[in-house]
Amino acid sequence: MDVAERYERLEPTLVDAFHLPLMTRIAVGGHWERATEEQRERLVAAFQRMSTSTVATLFSGYNGERFEAIGTQPGSQGTTLVQTHLVKADGSPVEMTYVAKQFGDRWWLIDVVVDGGISELNVRQSEYHAILRDRGVEGLIDTLNGKADSLVLAGDTTN
Repeated sequence: MDVAERYERLEPTLVDAFHLPLMTRIAVGGHWERATEEQRERLVAAFQRMSTSTVATLFSGYNGERFEAIGTQPGSQGTTLVQTHLVKADGSPVEMTYVAKQFGDRWWLIDVVVDGGISELNVRQSEYHAILRDRGVEGLIDTLNGKADSLVLAGDTTN
């Protein structure tokens, strides 16, 4: 299965589990308030495409990996931290903490912290800062869509 096929299979699950509009808003910081509603919609769509493309490139097959839930604990600002391990086929664990927050009657994932301290949202904020400063919201939308396209095309074994 190539990256495009994995993308198609993963996208509904990611959209259902992660609060992508909130994650986008956090990742772009103050630029969110300055963006038009149409730009916000396009930002979320581009963030979703980039996020799904990235995950699709990470999972090229199943080699005996499994997730283990370790436990939960309260986080900051009303979040719950869900500690898990992605256990590789060789038995070595990768620590992953999902940051979950309840909105209304449903829980959403809003961040993933890897190896005990690397927040994916913080990485995105840092990465997007220079693009937003130099090229604005439109530049970030173009960059995210371009990266998503290149990830999917690079993993396409039919080209």
